[in-house]
Amino acid sequence: MRQLLLLMFVVFIVGCNKPDPCEESYFSNDFKAYTFFPTGSYWVYQDTSSNVTDSVNLVYSNITLNDYCNATTEYEEILEQRFYSSFFNNGSPSLSVWAHASTYYNQSQDYPMGVFYESAEQIDSMEVNNVWYTDIRAIKFSQGTAEFYWAKDVGLIRKVMPEAHLSDSVVNFDLVRYYINN
Repeated sequence: MRQLLLLMFVVFIVGCNKPDPCEESYFSNDFKAYTFFPTGSYWVYQDTSSNVTDSVNLVYSNITLNDYCNATTEYEEILEQRFYSSFFNNGSPSLSVWAHASTYYNQSQDYPMGVFYESAEQIDSMEVNNVWYTDIRAIKFSQGTAEFYWAKDVGLIRKVMPEAHLSDSVVNFDLVRYYINN
């Protein structure tokens, strides 16, 4: 009987100390400083060659925790944002951007806000439209297909990308002005 109790105790202890199969992923404060802004914030960009304007308004922004984990779902924070873009609207009222703490910002599309990940190239400062920005993160895709420059506590300050999906035409939008709704 003692051996049975000892065996049950050992099984119980080993079973309780089993590592959690799901790694928890949360957005860092640094990540949020580049990408997460209150609803009502906006950014106005102008194309450097055509002078076309893109006004981007943040109409929804929220971070939720997916606390369910299995083989295909991670325990992680998820950022959802919806933007209205005067240039990249595709006839829809808003464009959704998703970020998963286990991957990176906007993995599914570039419009209207580009891609961001924390391991991006760091640049001390950069001038855009006669304004100096600091704490820059630069994401440059191979073959020059797209470039995105982010300033901490400001957001996207320059976006160079195809005008439309799979298009040869490129737009080079520089930030003209912005408003962070605090």
